[in-house]
Amino acid sequence: MLYRLLLGLGVLANVAAQFLLKSTMRGYDVFGSGLLKGVLGIFAKPFFWLSIACYGLGFLFYTVALTKLELSKAYPVSSTAAVVLLVAVSVLFLKESLNPLKLVGLVLCLLGIFLVLR
Repeated sequence: MLYRLLLGLGVLANVAAQFLLKSTMRGYDVFGSGLLKGVLGIFAKPFFWLSIACYGLGFLFYTVALTKLELSKAYPVSSTAAVVLLVAVSVLFLKESLNPLKLVGLVLCLLGIFLVLR
């Protein structure tokens, strides 16, 4: 049970990292003031560093979870769960679109998780 919880925490950390990275880069033009200056400017943004920390935590949680969980189940579940959660976060907080085709894809993702865990 603990290792499944760690897998879930790894997914949440990954989703948080993606969201923070998108929030960091939203409206930011890396090439606008020259590539070097633009890339270096990213390092001055606090959410960039927070996203790196979330990636690191997610990696640690996932690595520990893999010590007891089957890779053939852990990877598809964590990847697919991250996709589903990222779409939800993107729609709710970033005002990205959710069309019927995307919704069907999410349902199929959830069905896939269910089938892999059988």
